[in-house]
Amino acid sequence: MTGNCDRLPVREFNQRLTTAKPGQIIVYATGFLAADTAEAFHNKTPTAADLSKVAEAALLASVRGEAFLTQRCIGPRRFEFAHRKPNGVTGKAE
Repeated sequence: MTGNCDRLPVREFNQRLTTAKPGQIIVYATGFLAADTAEAFHNKTPTAADLSKVAEAALLASVRGEAFLTQRCIGPRRFEFAHRKPNGVTGKAE
């Protein structure tokens, strides 16, 4: 945990992305990802790069059409960041 953000290690995120079934949702971080990442870099926290890498991996998966990114508020300044593997061969969320 860095600041207020829990996250999957990037290697585990990529593994889950590879093995996820269509429609499966995988939470890759909880917290206030952007603010927690900035705070971690500012404070020179060893896990700052890990926070940035998992966020980048999730964004790249979305750009490649491998996942739809979502977030939902789960508390004050706390969000759940997830990706959902597309259903079917069209790559569209159902």
